[in-house]
Amino acid sequence: MANSATDSLPLYKILEEEHTYLSGQKTRSDEVFPLKEGSSFAREESIKLNGVNKLLARVAAQKPEESNSDWPLRETNRQRRAAKAEYPYARLAGWIQADPDSRNLEPENASDRIEKVLLEKINTDTKTLLDAEPWLRDSALRPYTRGLLKSYFDQGQHVVSKAEGGKVLASGFPGLWASRQNEPWPAEKLRYLNRLLIEDAFTEYIQSDETARLRGVLDSMRNDNQAALCLSGGGIRSATFALGVLQGLARLDNQSKAGESSETNALWNFDYLSTVSGGGYLGGWLSAWTHQVGFGHVIDQLRGVRHDTDTPLEPEATPLRHLRQYSNYLSPRLGLFSADTWTLISTYLRNLLLVWLVILPFLAAVAALPWLVVTLTEFDGWRPAGQMNVFYGLLAIAMGLMTYGLFFVHAYLPQVESSAGRSRPVGLSSKRDQGAFLVHCLLPITFATLLWMLAWRWYNNWDLQISWLWYAAWGSTKTGFRGLFHSINRDTLLFVVGGALVHLVAWGSSLVTEYLDRMKIEKASSPASQSPTSRKKSARVLIFLFIVVTGGVGGFLLQRMGMGLILLASKPHAYLYTCLAFPSVFLTILLVGYLLEGAVSRFVEDAQREWTARYGAWILIFALGWLVLTGLVLGGPVWIAALGEHLRLAAGGVGVGSAILTALLGRSSKTGGEGEGAGSRRGMGNVRDLVGLLSSLTLPLVATITILALFIALSALNMAFIGIIADWLGYPVPSMDRLTVPKVVRIPPWVPLLVLSALLLLGFASAWLVNTNRFSLHALYRARLIRAYLGASRPLGERKPDPFTGFDDADNPLMGDLVGPPLQPGTDPRPGPFHVINMALNLVAGQNLAWQERMAESFTISCLHAGATHLGYRRTSISGQTDALVGKLYGGDRGISLGTAMTISGAAASPNMGYHSSPVIAFLMTLFNIRLGWWLGNPSPAGDDTFYRAEPGLAVRPIFDELLANTDDVNPYVYLSDGGHFENLGLYEMVLRRNRFILVSDAGCDETCTLEDLGNAIRKIRIDLGIPIDFSEDFKIRARSSDQAAPAGRYWALGRIRYSCIDRPTSSDDDSDTDYDGLLLYIKPGIYGNEPRDVFNYASANPAFPHESTSDQFFSESQFESYRALGAHAVHRIGDELGMPLEKLFDRDVRKAILESGSWTSLPFKPPTAGPGEVRA
Repeated sequence: MANSATDSLPLYKILEEEHTYLSGQKTRSDEVFPLKEGSSFAREESIKLNGVNKLLARVAAQKPEESNSDWPLRETNRQRRAAKAEYPYARLAGWIQADPDSRNLEPENASDRIEKVLLEKINTDTKTLLDAEPWLRDSALRPYTRGLLKSYFDQGQHVVSKAEGGKVLASGFPGLWASRQNEPWPAEKLRYLNRLLIEDAFTEYIQSDETARLRGVLDSMRNDNQAALCLSGGGIRSATFALGVLQGLARLDNQSKAGESSETNALWNFDYLSTVSGGGYLGGWLSAWTHQVGFGHVIDQLRGVRHDTDTPLEPEATPLRHLRQYSNYLSPRLGLFSADTWTLISTYLRNLLLVWLVILPFLAAVAALPWLVVTLTEFDGWRPAGQMNVFYGLLAIAMGLMTYGLFFVHAYLPQVESSAGRSRPVGLSSKRDQGAFLVHCLLPITFATLLWMLAWRWYNNWDLQISWLWYAAWGSTKTGFRGLFHSINRDTLLFVVGGALVHLVAWGSSLVTEYLDRMKIEKASSPASQSPTSRKKSARVLIFLFIVVTGGVGGFLLQRMGMGLILLASKPHAYLYTCLAFPSVFLTILLVGYLLEGAVSRFVEDAQREWTARYGAWILIFALGWLVLTGLVLGGPVWIAALGEHLRLAAGGVGVGSAILTALLGRSSKTGGEGEGAGSRRGMGNVRDLVGLLSSLTLPLVATITILALFIALSALNMAFIGIIADWLGYPVPSMDRLTVPKVVRIPPWVPLLVLSALLLLGFASAWLVNTNRFSLHALYRARLIRAYLGASRPLGERKPDPFTGFDDADNPLMGDLVGPPLQPGTDPRPGPFHVINMALNLVAGQNLAWQERMAESFTISCLHAGATHLGYRRTSISGQTDALVGKLYGGDRGISLGTAMTISGAAASPNMGYHSSPVIAFLMTLFNIRLGWWLGNPSPAGDDTFYRAEPGLAVRPIFDELLANTDDVNPYVYLSDGGHFENLGLYEMVLRRNRFILVSDAGCDETCTLEDLGNAIRKIRIDLGIPIDFSEDFKIRARSSDQAAPAGRYWALGRIRYSCIDRPTSSDDDSDTDYDGLLLYIKPGIYGNEPRDVFNYASANPAFPHESTSDQFFSESQFESYRALGAHAVHRIGDELGMPLEKLFDRDVRKAILESGSWTSLPFKPPTAGPGEVRA
């Protein structure tokens, strides 16, 4: 049974629960949040219609009889597009016509009647609406609907109808991701899916339940005057600066005594804490500390409140001192002979070896495939009986496969007279989509080509002669054909006739399929179906002739090309046949397609030309891919052998050096293959130094060189394996130092087949044994972050680290445990701000074309939920729930831990890095195990079988999705990495939650003050949420400059969050924009000459301060203190320069005055003139 504890939750649901939780905090309610038991799929039995009169007019204009066919037929593209857009309303007209109570619609009863008809469709209990209305799959489905639909098909819920011949039509294959479930869905879940399909199909006129409730909760959150604190990414630099910001905010209230922290304190007024990457280190530390002793005590300690019992020699609380001790959190004790340093090296080498045991066997198997093909084609050590029959058999199978592949092309080409072509079976994936094309078209053509390669090579090696019965018969006749047939080469004639026959049968089969589909439509509803027009019938006669001619031309070209390849691939270079034959066949197929397309150009339209262009693109991809792979594998060792000894060493050095350079440069999120920032398409806009130049121009090339070198090395390794096994089996082979490609190709093909099988067996066995999630760098990174930041929160008497390693598993609380009261007795039970940890869900292979640059979407984890806006959420806490949640929390049996979430959020060095991603760099980073990201279950309905797992069960699919940059949001598992790979400030999610005051601490590396992270956040918020963020003209955050005449700068700027653009009703005249808009206080570290002297001293000695490289995660004592002190100093300067206490910004009236003025300089407050000087930090 579906239960609210285990269902995927939409956005409005989790925001309602967050709002209830936060309201309970403000009222000091002991109940965390009340939740109703039962299914989250239960919905109110009603539909709310918008614009009923327009809908009624649209329905009245339809002809219900046309809706009984799959799609109405029209003569022109424009008519067909219009018909497709109107088809849902034609179907609605048909439903109304079939309902005796709703046939005669009048304006006064139209709304009720249409709602009744739609509700009847929704409440279909026998099967989902999609079975009866397959056209719904072509609607613009929202991601959540598509995820639920995928779960429906993947779990075998599809109800098979008699019309479908008893065949199961679930989409795709579950593959290696998840297993099927056959437990039937409850009726309410099916009805919920029906409701979503109806809402998506008529989205213009139906106000969805989700939209109404989302608007309601967003209005409530905005009206509650919520405030949020955002701590940006930037590694330990960002975390340490944020520590100073927190201390500065805590010290703004100096009137309260110890243990009496006033709720006027700035930190008390933050409802949300949003963290990314390095900001998450500090956010995790704050949440864990609050979980131990309560937020009131934490604020006292941050303020530096002293007690009479405190020793003067320990001015800071224990958690603060712990952070200083572990400022080198990766290796607390540095040095050549430090165990910490060598532990890092030892762990990396162990993990690299284990990951290679999974990856390299599969890559080597790919490199072994050309050896298998070349030995099959070239081995002449066996002559089977009935050689001619073998040739004919291979040729017949190849022709059959080629016919099937070409049938797909003709059958699923967009039709001239129907935008949908034909009635399609119910399924999530269309038979005309890219996946179906690869499986049903390119795969058969590929196998047909391989079989033709074998047959033609063997035919020539065995010196066979074509002979057919009718040739002998015709040769004995006295007709004039005898001389003609004697003058034509037998091979040529066979290929010409065979090519024409294959093409003709493929095309004819598509016509038969079209005819049968039309008969089904006519049987269902004869009035709407149409037979081919006379123009189309005459066109088909011409097309028939062109099909025969182009098929014959293709056969002729294939035979001529085959003869040329036989002459080229002489004995020393026999491998060239394998390299060139495959792409030659594919190019011949492509050429025939071009010829046919030109010949029938009078009868085709733009849609068909676009389809064939994409088909041609895949033909070229396969042809080039085969040429590169076989060229490297078979030709690489030949090229290397042709080099001298010194040149071979140099070439090897280039490959190794390229790999190291790629791994080192690729681990920075700023060195993606697409340039340095979201706005730089190729990294040409802001290249500042040599590293930037290498990363933006050379890095992809270097990575490509490394990949080429890798496959050549794997080819040499396979040569060695083949030689060893052949020698072991008793075949005569030369010694290893004399083993060459021409000698290997003469080895029997079952030897490379044995090598290939062994490699695959080793790969799958390793993937089953080795969990690549656990043996990435993530675990190493996580353990040290937990020790440094979460371990700091625990009292010294309770923390009992392992005496050898220094780690304590109890340092890492579960996210769900943060909901409860503090662990220490006698503490203030009020929790701190609601912590939202931001991550990036990578979509490098995603289907949303608008996201091709970002290649990621926002993913959050809190103490209540985990998930993404467009996918759905799962629960992370068992509090307030039923026993159904036991073992069903997100990320593991007990739910995801704070340490894991914090580490994923900081997983900057990952093969898939959102808008910094590059496929070639992803390949190398995965290969060298530079992987901090983490695979977890999909929070959408597509992850119903996986969301509660801590990691994938089998490592093959996820590791190769990382390797090939094939991450998306439709598989049962998703790849999560650093939140900065989507948005580095944590601002996006806080604007989504309608916080009226947001303070952002941005300590990302930005030495030239391009404000990349701020610009990226503003851009995505405006695109996705429709909310602009403006800053006043007096924006004075500057880059560090040694020029004394440079204009004065500030650490902060005020911005306006224009919620009114989305939230203000268009009919509202009483309210002003300022009643809806929010205020953004943006803080960024800088050097302006008024810093404390110790900070000024450190800055003088380190010109990059305060924007030293994020890759520096080993902070010294002076470095740590300088960033912390600068953060505290910046907060104090804000109050001085505003001319009022910073905590006044939490006041609604003060913010409204600022927003109405448009600039803080126009306020009635007169800010003091502040010159250089020291401010307490």
